[in-house]
Amino acid sequence: MLSTPPGKREPSPPPPSPPRKEAGSGQRHFATCPRGLEALLAAELLGLGATRPSTIAGGVAFDADLRTCYRINLESRLATRILRRLETRRYRNEQDIYHVAKGLTWNRWFKVSQTIRVDLNAHRSPLKSLDFATLRIKDAVCDRFRDDTGSRPSVDTRAPDVRIQAYLDAESVTLYLDTSGRSEEHTSELQSLAYLVCRLLLE
Repeated sequence: MLSTPPGKREPSPPPPSPPRKEAGSGQRHFATCPRGLEALLAAELLGLGATRPSTIAGGVAFDADLRTCYRINLESRLATRILRRLETRRYRNEQDIYHVAKGLTWNRWFKVSQTIRVDLNAHRSPLKSLDFATLRIKDAVCDRFRDDTGSRPSVDTRAPDVRIQAYLDAESVTLYLDTSGRSEEHTSELQSLAYLVCRLLLE
């Protein structure tokens, strides 16, 4: 884990973004899919109870409550993963991203005994090292758990219990929780883990 050198103060957190006011019902999610299937996926999501679908290359953003999120995980034929949006904030550097991630109460959504993996995608991000940004998000999650519970979750890059997804554009970082389980290849595992994640989100 990276630490601040002795005698050097930790940089202050980034200024908070204005509160987001969203119309519609439920939490914002993002469903990934193969390129070219976005319009079909948007129609499918509407049929499964989602609202406000918005297509972009590679997926569809939409609103859904937890029951609908669970249903989509079970019944969608086109979505490959369902990501629940946790936070979107502006950033200037990796330390800003660290503060955004540490500001979330991660033990609301999963337990310290569960293993984690952090994945990051970016488009036009000014950061020089996406690997370092990924590391800072992992550090932030573990540090927040240590502050709240006295323990840190373990990292498992091969078969994690919980996947955290981050997306960077030129100005903002968005953090997601993957609700679709470990693998699209094992339907029964996906169903049971999606149910578990949704139950944890209800707590």
